[in-house]
Amino acid sequence: MLFFFRPFISVLKIYQFPGVVHLTHEGHGYLFSWEDPRTSELELSWMEAREFCQTHCMDLVGLETQEENILVKERLAKGNQSYAWTGGRKCNFEGCDRPDLKPVSVYGWFWVGSHKKLPPTTNRLDADWSNTGGLGVPQPDDREHRGGGPSEDCLAILNNLHSDGIHWHDIACNHRKPFICEDSDIVPHDARSEVPQLPVDMLFVWAT
Repeated sequence: MLFFFRPFISVLKIYQFPGVVHLTHEGHGYLFSWEDPRTSELELSWMEAREFCQTHCMDLVGLETQEENILVKERLAKGNQSYAWTGGRKCNFEGCDRPDLKPVSVYGWFWVGSHKKLPPTTNRLDADWSNTGGLGVPQPDDREHRGGGPSEDCLAILNNLHSDGIHWHDIACNHRKPFICEDSDIVPHDARSEVPQLPVDMLFVWAT
């Protein structure tokens, strides 16, 4: 998978401006790509967005508390953004064959920046999946894959695109979107890791 994003590293050098933080919450800093004039029009694939965040010793945002989720959604609405990438990822690669991750569509979602699992997608109270989407069914629905396209393995926040308010949707990772970075305690030691190389045994259950 290196061939997918390595050529982009040289392009990332144009956008290196460490220290930029648009919001601080509970000791963590957040960077919203659309809030800086240098990246206000920049839209990247999920992997490219993660690489961007990592060059700033950050990672794609993990919405691990209700308060954090609300803050980020308010920022998306204030910026009049239609969508944005988060650090949500489906664990469907090598090493994800643990019994507690099955079925992956329900138990296999996690935040890449912290390696924490999301609640099961059947838990509609502790997560923020939309109740509808392109197929008119609750998220995640893997819509593109059902239609013969790529699997929808990455998590984005969509702003009322399906008349559903601002909520989480599973999206194919090759789509290009604005993105949100968050300080990560893991990135400085793992700044060049690809998602399939994450230590899956570090994933643990949602902390409420």
